[in-house]
Amino acid sequence: MYRQGVRYDEVSSYRECAEICESLDIDVCSYHPPSKRCVVSNPHGRDIPRDGVYYITKVTEDDTEDVDSFDHGNPFEEAPAQEKDDCLRRITRLEAELDQCRSTASPSPPLCGVQGIAIHGRIDMMKVSGVDACKTNCLANPACQAYSASDDPGDWCYIFDRPHGGVTTSYYHYLHTYDRDC
Repeated sequence: MYRQGVRYDEVSSYRECAEICESLDIDVCSYHPPSKRCVVSNPHGRDIPRDGVYYITKVTEDDTEDVDSFDHGNPFEEAPAQEKDDCLRRITRLEAELDQCRSTASPSPPLCGVQGIAIHGRIDMMKVSGVDACKTNCLANPACQAYSASDDPGDWCYIFDRPHGGVTTSYYHYLHTYDRDC
């Protein structure tokens, strides 16, 4: 984020930008390292979101705030070894449990002839003469996992890169959607 103001080019660091700000007795400056620009804020400037910008504010040394009341612990301190080991064991146990669930789960049967068009993952569309022609196009495309078509000659065939899972829109009520294995 930066606050609108006067732009200075070729500023080599955020420290140099802060020094410019301090020399002009301005409370807020912003520095963007890739462009090497410093913006000395206008007191009435708007704050504008921008990624990669250092937002620099003035800090006075004689603040009367109770600094001792803050937790000054190291926020980057690594977790104790025992806590880390416990967490890794838990992850291993949960991954094994997930693998067991995946191995015993039976695959769901393909959904065939659901009214409407699939919503997600369309990768192709073409004019064809019916559902069988659309299915032929789907089977010829290794990426095809589902297709939507109607029996009207010359209608559109829609190819999708994922099974539709029964999620369709009835806006195209004359179309029906089929998983690849129908």
